[in-house]
Amino acid sequence: MQVGSGVGGGRFEIDTYDLEDAAFIRAVVESAIAGRVVERFRGDHWSLVEVTLGDGRVVRESGGGHPPWPLSRRQRTVEYLPYLAADEADRP
Repeated sequence: MQVGSGVGGGRFEIDTYDLEDAAFIRAVVESAIAGRVVERFRGDHWSLVEVTLGDGRVVRESGGGHPPWPLSRRQRTVEYLPYLAADEADRP
């Protein structure tokens, strides 16, 4: 099972389907819905996605399978907003 988060990177995968893996994927999805996702872009090709889970742990995944890089001034950071429920999206 794969769950994508962010634009360029952030593909979280599980190979087994035990309760622990299912709970992890659920925590990633819930965090994305809640807007606890930050993506840092370096150049045009790679990004590092950081997801803060409900228990406060931060999990990271980089696009293209590259290891995370040190923070620098030459990066662009995007903090994603929470998703709105369908009925909330229509409100002024």
